[in-house]
Amino acid sequence: PRRRASLLKHFGGMVGLTSVGATIRHAVALGRVEADYSGAGGLVGKHYNGDVSDCYSGSSVNAKGEAGGLVGSLYAVSDIYRSYSTGAVSCEPTFAYSCGGLVGFVEGGSKVEDSYWDTETSGQPTSVRGTGRTTAEMRQQATYKNYNFYTLWQIDEGHGYPGFRNLSGYAVPQPVDLAGLPGTGTPADPYILSTPDELNA
Repeated sequence: PRRRASLLKHFGGMVGLTSVGATIRHAVALGRVEADYSGAGGLVGKHYNGDVSDCYSGSSVNAKGEAGGLVGSLYAVSDIYRSYSTGAVSCEPTFAYSCGGLVGFVEGGSKVEDSYWDTETSGQPTSVRGTGRTTAEMRQQATYKNYNFYTLWQIDEGHGYPGFRNLSGYAVPQPVDLAGLPGTGTPADPYILSTPDELNA
């Protein structure tokens, strides 16, 4: 889908602006993002004090301010793990903002680890965070360090980018009250776990 903002300051293919402590996992954005006023990201426009992990964007991004293939701007302590972008990125950079293959602007101590952008399809040789790779490299599993290719990710080696496996056969995790588990959760008296849901909790 095409996403366009005229008066919004931050706009993304999935989320424009996150609230404090927001976590985004296992998300995909594909389409086109345009922001006439300021910045934009292929997945998230502005991410504030939270994590993005195991996500990707193929969205093209065009903005008047900062623009990033995955995230337009990171504020406070906002971290990105095991994520990538491949869409074209363009903007009108200023002294404060820039175009980035993966991330356009960072303020604060944000970390970006094991995250990549395609330097060829994005048209961006640089990014304030992340690691740039050629299209050929982005289509190799070896590029994606610490990605779970056993149960979450899959790739058609040499022909496509990584995508998510079909997880519809797995049951949705159920909430577990830790107070109801045997043990107290301390090293001397650990919880006794007997189901995947308890381990997840």
